[in-house]
Amino acid sequence: MNIESDEKKILIVDDAGYIRVLFREALKNEGYTVLTESGVMAAYETIKKECPDLLLLDVNLEDGSGIELLKQLRSENNSIPVIMITSESLKETVISAAKCNIKSFLTKPVDINVLKMRIREVFENNG
Repeated sequence: MNIESDEKKILIVDDAGYIRVLFREALKNEGYTVLTESGVMAAYETIKKECPDLLLLDVNLEDGSGIELLKQLRSENNSIPVIMITSESLKETVISAAKCNIKSFLTKPVDINVLKMRIREVFENNG
């Protein structure tokens, strides 16, 4: 277990329950505190209440767009680091996400080891 990860809180926002469970268990095993949500509205409330250190955000959610949630957060000067995760690899989606200052963009299916590596990189680069 990584000692530094004990204090880091990650919010996973994905409409697919199996993705939330898979990511949650893998990241809890790394020592992170993990929260999960399936939609935009619930994620927004959790972000405001819990102040996570990192957001793993799917593009297509049950009640809207992860990119729209990200735009809302950025318009409020919320600089939470974000890794976008999606089944889409459309150029427009990648460009829209990049304009919102994301840290990484991963396409499903996501290799858990790659996800863990990207998370470590975000935390190392953001202190």
